[in-house]
Amino acid sequence: QAGGVDGEDIFAPEAWNIINRSPNVDIAVIDGGIQVNHPDLVNNIWNNSDEIPGNNIDDDSNGYIDDINGWNFVNNNGMPYADLHGTHVAGIIGAEGNNSTGISGVTWDTNLMSLDVFGANDLASDSDIIDAIYYAADNGAEVINMSIGRLIPYSSLSDYRLREPAEYAEYYEALKYATDKGSTVIISAGNEDADVGIHLPLPAAFSSEIDGVISVAAVANTGDISSYSNYGSLVTIAAPGGDDNGNDGS
Repeated sequence: QAGGVDGEDIFAPEAWNIINRSPNVDIAVIDGGIQVNHPDLVNNIWNNSDEIPGNNIDDDSNGYIDDINGWNFVNNNGMPYADLHGTHVAGIIGAEGNNSTGISGVTWDTNLMSLDVFGANDLASDSDIIDAIYYAADNGAEVINMSIGRLIPYSSLSDYRLREPAEYAEYYEALKYATDKGSTVIISAGNEDADVGIHLPLPAAFSSEIDGVISVAAVANTGDISSYSNYGSLVTIAAPGGDDNGNDGS
């Protein structure tokens, strides 16, 4: 554990002895795009079986043409930009296990839907994130992972609802729509080392209002909160996420 405390992990080997595959679970990764041809991911990329590749027709009539593995909401096409962060997140979730290649994900066999809201940019728009949530829910994602977000200093959801009522409603309605359709939405609490009882993390703060939305803080391999992680009473749960000192608790 790279100098950490014994047992401060997710007990992956113990869990894998019980179950290590989820081939019927679709997991939407709303992030930078996944490198869909990565050798440790290629067998676990979601495939839209109702779409015919490359024919420039919306075969399944869902409003997206040739969305074979997901959608690039920045470039408005079915080709995700192979982003380091999105690919890293996808690997933690579902890199193929026991294949003598790379790493092993939490689940070794699953379906990773790439919903690219960054393109090659450093920032994602709220509208693209919201569209991605609807896409994930409408295309059957049982889990929606969002290791993204922003922080509004010295604010709360009540302040946000009063100041930006339309944007608040759009986020609320999209997340509620997803959970009502059976998706569990996992959102990073953020990496600003901020107390979320004082500062507002978006969209993670909606975990306090919508059942089925879970906000996650990071803990190091010592069991302490990671030095960068947001924290506070609005966080749903904490999970191993490494730390800036190079020790990795994931």
